[in-house]
Amino acid sequence: MIEEEKNEFGDGGSDPSTQVSFSFLRVYSQAKAEQLRNKCCCPTFLIAHAGPWLAVLGGVISSRCIVQRLTDYIWVPVHSVGDDRHYFRIARVLYALKESIDRLESWTQHVMKSGETFDTKSLHSNPSSPLHPRFCPTPNVYLRGDTRVTFEYLQPLERYPSCVTYLARTTEDRHKVVVKFVTEYGNEAHHMMGEAGYAPKLLYYGPINVDADMPSYGNLRMVVMDYVDGLMLCDAKEKRKVPPDFHSDLAEAIQKLHDEGFVFGDLREPNIMITNDDKPKVQLIDFNWAGKKGEARYPVSISRSIQWPEGVQGLELIDEAHDKAMLKFL
Repeated sequence: MIEEEKNEFGDGGSDPSTQVSFSFLRVYSQAKAEQLRNKCCCPTFLIAHAGPWLAVLGGVISSRCIVQRLTDYIWVPVHSVGDDRHYFRIARVLYALKESIDRLESWTQHVMKSGETFDTKSLHSNPSSPLHPRFCPTPNVYLRGDTRVTFEYLQPLERYPSCVTYLARTTEDRHKVVVKFVTEYGNEAHHMMGEAGYAPKLLYYGPINVDADMPSYGNLRMVVMDYVDGLMLCDAKEKRKVPPDFHSDLAEAIQKLHDEGFVFGDLREPNIMITNDDKPKVQLIDFNWAGKKGEARYPVSISRSIQWPEGVQGLELIDEAHDKAMLKFL
């Protein structure tokens, strides 16, 4: 655990939550931390304390330093008998922090004794080899019915530091899958389209903590689907590999979705694939916004740099007409 304390916000010219982030990076950049860096991602709890305010953050080091807030700034003092709810919140946060630190210390000791050492010379040298654990999320199991299926991560599938989608491989039968982590997902729409052949088959959607002793991840969910060999539409266009019947096939897929009572919402090039089969097929690969007609809504924040159909606004209902308009944009 690393802590930064200030008498008040602005004392010393820095927010303690920002300063503790730099302290975390400085600690694990030192030579004496090299052994731990080469074993894991150095998960650490960070405490920012400014006068009566306290926040808990978490930090890891993968290919870069990543720090995220685990709580907001919490007002610690309790003044009156009417503050019971706030009092219990403080107690829960501190109790969870204590339990988490104990478990993290045990985990770190285990990793230092038996964890695989990362070899910097092997980084990305073999894309078919599993990534070292320091570059991957910790969860590596999902459920197939009542059966636990373990997997190993092979590589991230997005080009950005905020990547939440990975190519993985099951350890028992070496089956390639795609694993992603989401807070919202149209799993019913994905399952239906997967069975109809218009999307990779959905293998699992549900909680990340599939075992009783695993930590809770709040409303974060895991999605596991079959891996499909192909090109995203944007790459297919660049390589001039878009099949002549692409638009009619995509229109057919969207019509199937609508006929079954669903809408898609985010019908853009990065969310559409064309398979590398002898007869290429269109596959929808991102159902984060998809859902039932009359229920599914757009996220609060929508990029204004993207051309959207008329009527698309944050929190507005996703309409079939929007999907059809997006289809024309392609």
